[in-house]
Parts: sequence; structure tokens; C-alpha cells
Amino acid sequence: MKNIKKVYPMKFMPFNRAFTLIELLVVIAIVGILSGFIFVAMSGATNAAKDAKRKADMASIIKAITMYSIQNSEALPSTDTSCNLCSDSCTNECTDFYTNMQSYLPTIPMDPNGTTYYTYTYSASPTPNFTIDSTLSNYYTYEYNSLTGYSTIGFSTTCEAASNAEVTCSAITISSTEEACRCIYVSGTGTTTWTVPFAVSSIEFLIVAGGAGGGVTDREGGGGGAGGLLTGTISSLPASFTVTIGRGGASKNPGTNSVLVGNTTFTAVGGGDGGSPYGQVPVGAGYNGAAGGSGGGGGHAGVGGASTQTSQSPLTGYGYAGGNGRNASPYTGGGGGGAGGIGQTATTIGGTGGAGFQSSIIGTALYYAGGGGGGAQTGTGGAGGSSIGGTGGAASVGYNAVINTGSGGGGGGCNACAGGAGSNGVVIFRYTHP
Repeated sequence: MKNIKKVYPMKFMPFNRAFTLIELLVVIAIVGILSGFIFVAMSGATNAAKDAKRKADMASIIKAITMYSIQNSEALPSTDTSCNLCSDSCTNECTDFYTNMQSYLPTIPMDPNGTTYYTYTYSASPTPNFTIDSTLSNYYTYEYNSLTGYSTIGFSTTCEAASNAEVTCSAITISSTEEACRCIYVSGTGTTTWTVPFAVSSIEFLIVAGGAGGGVTDREGGGGGAGGLLTGTISSLPASFTVTIGRGGASKNPGTNSVLVGNTTFTAVGGGDGGSPYGQVPVGAGYNGAAGGSGGGGGHAGVGGASTQTSQSPLTGYGYAGGNGRNASPYTGGGGGGAGGIGQTATTIGGTGGAGFQSSIIGTALYYAGGGGGGAQTGTGGAGGSSIGGTGGAASVGYNAVINTGSGGGGGGCNACAGGAGSNGVVIFRYTHP
């Protein structure tokens, strides 16, 4: 017999392979991303469910009030005004309402967040009517008025709360989701407190200091420098800001600072006044423009002032130097610096004030902080920067800057002629509704 080789079956060793660190990290990252999507989706669904319950609760309250009115000669159940609908001795409880409505609404529903209540308001005019208010998850007010029906009311501003005797703040509606608060100087120190609206996470700012007055002259004064300007967005927000509005300088006077205090201090520097040859002994002293947020223009044969405005993270600062006066006949004053450009050196006419800074923070593109034009004893005074700085006098006093723009006044242009006044600054907040 032939030898037959016996073949044994192969044995395979078990193959164990663990996950690598990179594979684990990838899996964890994917799970994290998916969890985030699920959380957002669940949050949205939860908010939608709460809003649906709010609307259903309001409908049941309105139905009960309607039934009461029908059975009581169209009278309303209460003369309580602006009170909370509750039955557990809450703050500002609608006591009369609860007493009158027990047969129609035995249990008064509470807002689904478990801590707030629906609000009932009664009014006797123009005819007896009532409203029921609820706050939705996006912080808008969902309201029913017995005369006008249902409505959704947008974000409620706290802008007016900043106003006091020294500062006026007014709300500006930009869109259905954005609003601005514009604060201007009235009197005194010009200081107020502005409360950050609830749930606002970041705010865009425009802070403009007061513009300076133009130079007083026995020949030709320099234009006043505009106030320094700060703009940008702050995301790390305090509960409130202290706001000081800078004032414009009178003839041959600097502007004052605008200051925002909250977490840190942000300062827009007041404008430097224009060069003023008048009354100086010996002749030539005082011809130079002063330094400031934007520098003042040089007077007759003088040098323009420098800008001292700096950026203050996260806000960017803007301010430019003033232009030189003309040291030749006909002598003319240089333009004051603006927040958007340097003041122009004087030629045979007064130097043009530096351009202002253009911003659309209130929804419309406007210029702020334009420099004042230089004065001229003969010929033509310089134009104000961006048409908001004061025009330089032409054998006359200088002209005032446009109010509440932080712009510089025009330089005087005749013997002992005063420069124009700089204008007060402004502070503007812009924010998105939650």
C-alpha cells in the first residue's frame, strides 16, 4: 500500500483587536455632535410644547370670562388692574377676579415654567375691556385684548429706563429683531445707568466724545477737533453700564470725554480745540491746535494738534490729527481732525475739517465726529467735515457743529472773532432681541 499522508485540519488562533485611541476619539466626537443636535431639537420641541400650553390656557381663561360676561349682563369679572391670575396667594394677586370666577374657572392655570402667572388687566375706557398676557419662550408677549383680539408683541426695550434729568435715551426700532438705544446729553454731569436688556448676549456700541470749539482769532483760527470715537461689539456683559455723555466745547475750549463703565472702562476722548492767535503775547504763541480725541486745526501759521484716541479692546478707536494753518498771505486756519480722516492743511482758503466716521448702528448710515473747518480773514472759510463739522468763518465768527454728533466747531475768521462751538457727543447701543 502506498503511504497515505494524513491531513490535519488547520487551527486558527482567535484574533482580538482593540480600538485605537484615534478611533475612540472619533466615536466620542460623533456622539457629542449627535447629542448636541438631539438637545437642540428637544429644547425646541419643549419650548413649542410650553407655548402651545400657554395659548391653550389663555383660550380657557378667555372662554370662562366670556361665559361670566354673558350671564352677568355683559359685565367683566373684575376691576383689578394689571394683576397676576393665581389662586395661591401670589404677589399682586387678582383677588376680585378669583372670587368672581370660581364657578367658571375653578382652577386657574399657571404658566408651564411653574414660577410665573398669566396677567389680567382691566380697563374702563374706551369701553370696559380686558387683556390677558403671557410671555412666550422667545420672550415675546402673546396677548389677547377683548377689543382687538390676539397679537404678538415684540421685545420690550429698557432704553427709556436709562433716561434721567441729565441724559435722554430713546429707543430706535431697526427691524423686527433688532433695536438700538441712543443716549444724548441734557445737563449736569451727563451720567446715567443703562440696564442691559434681559437675555441679550452681546451689544454693539458707538461711543462719541464731545467735539471742540474752533479757535478765536485776530486773523484766522483753526477748526475744532472732533471727539474721539469708539465702536465695536462687547460680548462679556455686566448687568448694567454707567454712561457719561461728553459735552461739546465752546469757542477755544476742548470737548469732554464720553465714558462707558461696565466690566472695564471705555473712554472716547474729547476733541482738541483749534489754534487761537487772538490775544497772545508775543505774536505766534497759542497758534497751534490742541491735541485731543481728534486734534484741533492750527491757527494762523500754527501746527495742527495730534490725536490721542486709542483702541480699547474689544472696541476700536478712531481719531485723526488737525491740519496746519497757512504761514503765508492770505493766512488761513487748518481744519480740525475728524474721526474718519485728518484735518486738511490750509491753502488760500481755510482747511476742510477731517471727515466724520460713518456708521449704520441705528439702521441708517450717518456720519459722526466731523472736524471743524479753518477760518479765513479774507477769502473762504473751510468746510466742516462730512457736513457735520462747523464751517470756518470767512471774515466772520466760526459756525457751530451739528448737534449731538461729537463734531468740531469752525474757526473764527476776523479780528477777535470767536470760533464755533463743538457739539455734544452721543452713546448708542444696538442689540438683537432674544
